[in-house]
Amino acid sequence: MSRPRKREQVTASRNAGPSRQKTLAAPTIDVSLVKSQLLRVYHELKRANTPYVINYGGGGSGKSHGTVQYLVRRLLSKREKMLVLRKYATSLQDSVIDLFKEIGMPFFALKEGIDYTYSTVRKRIEFANGSVVIFRGLDDPEKMKSITGITIVWIEEATELEPDEFKILSDRIRGEPQIFLTYNPISERHWLKARFHDKPDPRVSIIFSTYLDNPFVGQKFRDDMEWYRVNDYDHYRIYGLGEWGVIRPENPYFTAWKPSLYVGTCHYNPAHPLYISADFNVKNSFLFSQHYSPNAIHYFDCWHGTHLTNTEGPQPKTMDLEELCKQIAQRYKHNLIYWTGDASGNNRSAYTTGNMSAWELIQMYMIKYGAVFCNYDRVPKSNPSTAAGRHVSNALMTYYGKRMVIDRQNCGLLIDDIERMQATADGSLDKVDANKQNYGHVGDCLRYDHYHFEYHTYQMIGVIKKAA
Repeated sequence: MSRPRKREQVTASRNAGPSRQKTLAAPTIDVSLVKSQLLRVYHELKRANTPYVINYGGGGSGKSHGTVQYLVRRLLSKREKMLVLRKYATSLQDSVIDLFKEIGMPFFALKEGIDYTYSTVRKRIEFANGSVVIFRGLDDPEKMKSITGITIVWIEEATELEPDEFKILSDRIRGEPQIFLTYNPISERHWLKARFHDKPDPRVSIIFSTYLDNPFVGQKFRDDMEWYRVNDYDHYRIYGLGEWGVIRPENPYFTAWKPSLYVGTCHYNPAHPLYISADFNVKNSFLFSQHYSPNAIHYFDCWHGTHLTNTEGPQPKTMDLEELCKQIAQRYKHNLIYWTGDASGNNRSAYTTGNMSAWELIQMYMIKYGAVFCNYDRVPKSNPSTAAGRHVSNALMTYYGKRMVIDRQNCGLLIDDIERMQATADGSLDKVDANKQNYGHVGDCLRYDHYHFEYHTYQMIGVIKKAA
């Protein structure tokens, strides 16, 4: 690969002053020498002059490579102060920092210590013209408070962020920096789709690319995509063509899941008892169902942090446990409500108020807001193993088949969790991946629902099999 020549020689000198720092001479880059190796993404980024620039698409499209090449060139062209973000600081080194040091800098023949400096401790790149790149993780919000004068923001793997995190980020960065976001599209219900894609916005530039736009992707990748196109078109559609959707893991937790079988339409029936399964975290989750055991189960609604679902704009504000219970009581207080869920809700934690557990608070709030017909007998003292829960859930899904209906409109989060949740080699739920990617909370509600509301059906299935 040919590399651009630097028209100015880099010299190092020592000042007589107290700092005695190495002085770097700014290289002049002749982009024409590498023009044939620049991706279409690079040229579209140059033309994008809106406050927000969305660079998304399928795998192998060169989104990140094109972005880092464009940003390095821009940092050399004029003095800029750029903030590069990932959700977790621990992922910086193996992703965006390496992109700069191993892709962006070498592409323009820049050498560390001659054309730029990098501080491992401060996670900071400095150029001779005064441009600076600062790398941060959003999991350390205190460090964000001290950063001022930002002119460019790049959020890599932006789908990792929660809408509240993006809002806090926008509030803390003063001035009017240009914000770049790169990501592979995932769920159609992801907040980024509603925020940036569903409605035209003159403040937003959208750049889309796939591996078909990248002449340097390599034959092996193209052959792999062709295999998926023939043998697993859903994977090809999402990862190859960059369409919105969730790629099923190789070892799914819900092995019996078939969207065409379980996803449909169902509604709340006020003449039948209500069943609620709860999961407790920073955001509380609830799954609403009605069990007509052993004939049918209808999952007609689910909440995660709020009872509202806004698919056409900014996400609704997260509600605390009391507000969520108030909404439940106001809607269903005349019905008999059976409760179950996460046994950790019996413990007092930072997520609860005062000296009461989540389950104690729920009972108090339901009475406070007039829902007195509540049964808590199936709230567990301890949680079953996730491996045992997996067996129960898949057996029940196989048994009920199309009689287990998950509402397409109101249970999108549940559907996403079912499709994303994966198991480890021993059959347990992969909580590490779920916690890292922040999914699975409503799916956990389904696990609890199956185990505590339908265990008698599970036992009956075993009896039927033995009799057969």
